[in-house]
Amino acid sequence: KLLFITMLYLSTGQNLAQKIPQNGIYQTATDFLTRKLTNGFFSSKINKLNDNNKSIRIEREDKRTVYESSEIWGFRKNGKDYRVFEKEFYKIDEVGPVVIYTIQDYLSAEQPIMFYYRFFSKDMNAPIVALTRRKLKRHFANDSAVINKINSFPKNRSLSTWSSACRCFPIIKSLQ
Repeated sequence: KLLFITMLYLSTGQNLAQKIPQNGIYQTATDFLTRKLTNGFFSSKINKLNDNNKSIRIEREDKRTVYESSEIWGFRKNGKDYRVFEKEFYKIDEVGPVVIYTIQDYLSAEQPIMFYYRFFSKDMNAPIVALTRRKLKRHFANDSAVINKINSFPKNRSLSTWSSACRCFPIIKSLQ
């Protein structure tokens, strides 16, 4: 069932993204794939979604709701989707044969240069791990076709580079 919903998301994701609220809570992976938001709303000065590593707080007019990060699958903030995993908030970049995520951080306090850490999960509910060839191969050890595709991906190309030409992560395209 989740595979069917994933395929539905991939085929209609762009149209759905324009019709759903910019902010809200995803209780489950299926909610994310079907774009079912709990407490969803469009951005305004009155309505706000605030996040920290422990909770998501939604303030709407006279009502405030707090969701503990351990109680939800993810959330949508300002039109961007995030998955909560082990009290970290991972921005969902691309859903395909694997799911690609990003955490943005500064390289160091002394050097205010934004750095992007890329991660992946085998499916929408699998653990999130760093995006490396070794970890991809480990997670797909029983699938020789996927291993062959990973091995054939050029060694001089980063797995975590976004391609503006295909508007995708080339590793996702090569695994399809």
